[in-house]
Amino acid sequence: MLKFIDKLYDKCLEKSSDHEIFKSLHLLKTTSTKEYLYIAQRMEIQLEYIYKHNENWLKQKINSFFNGNHLDKENFNGLLGEIRVYGELLELQKQTHIISNIQTPPEGSDFIVLVNGTEVHIEINTPQKSGTKVTTTNVERRSIQTEEYILTSELCTSAPYGYPQRDKDNIQYEAISKFTKIKQDKEKKQFKEDVISILWLDLNDPMISVFSQFDYTAPIGMFNGSISSGYLWNAFYSERGDNIYSDYPHTRNNLINMEFNGRFNQDSNIDFVIFDAFTHKVIFENHNSNITFPKDLYKMFFNLYNFNNKNSYLSLNNKNRLKKTIESERDVSNSLLGIIKI
Repeated sequence: MLKFIDKLYDKCLEKSSDHEIFKSLHLLKTTSTKEYLYIAQRMEIQLEYIYKHNENWLKQKINSFFNGNHLDKENFNGLLGEIRVYGELLELQKQTHIISNIQTPPEGSDFIVLVNGTEVHIEINTPQKSGTKVTTTNVERRSIQTEEYILTSELCTSAPYGYPQRDKDNIQYEAISKFTKIKQDKEKKQFKEDVISILWLDLNDPMISVFSQFDYTAPIGMFNGSISSGYLWNAFYSERGDNIYSDYPHTRNNLINMEFNGRFNQDSNIDFVIFDAFTHKVIFENHNSNITFPKDLYKMFFNLYNFNNKNSYLSLNNKNRLKKTIESERDVSNSLLGIIKI
């Protein structure tokens, strides 16, 4: 029984008959898969907090969306991301009292929370699926001859963030490029240099894929049986020239080099990025930030639902230690990928 998701869905039906716009909400409402069900159950809790503590905010958001000029599923998925994060913050506020106040400003960041009297600005983004279509070069066909039949099969690589647009790129590099650029064009306006700023990436959109992207927060690892670079880690911590490997069937150029620095190795005002990936929340800290963060901010991170400390990179205000850790990770990854035979 998903009482609050049903309530939100019914409200959307009142506003529009175009079900395609809120297809992702319908998937959560009718889901039977384990991954979707987890997202739906968590969102049910998040919505309950919103309906209980600030239903007017939700009404205004719904009205603003359906009365606006951008009625499409991409923007609706972004709205669902804001709803999920607001519910998370309300839950954290009521259960731990680390957050004394949550503001929803009309412009700038999506949320401003007060942590021990310190303002923390949070901007939400729900990455969207690439519109790139599968081509013949992305499909591997196999045939097996038996005495009576010829059995044929097609294997298509999953690339939710797009297939390579240039011949010299690979799938992981395409995803790295996408995540590095998120909110980059608006960064100076939405994130101020002297204010603690968090980019919260909501990776719970069922329209993207049924798999958790948590594994890709590692610099390198085994993903679905194949070694590959983690596109989320490299999007923020890699440097120009680093090795990027993508061992997918029929992918081109398995090993390539970064042509640009990761987001945190650029001129960035973002202090933290939160990856909200199904059953895990992973947090990366900008190792080049000059701000000394209050201890209660780290306490807030550790109290987030399903926070994963193992894959997170936090300095706890020991910047040199974090920088050495990241440099070591880059060195190991580059060395390992450098000896792989293509």
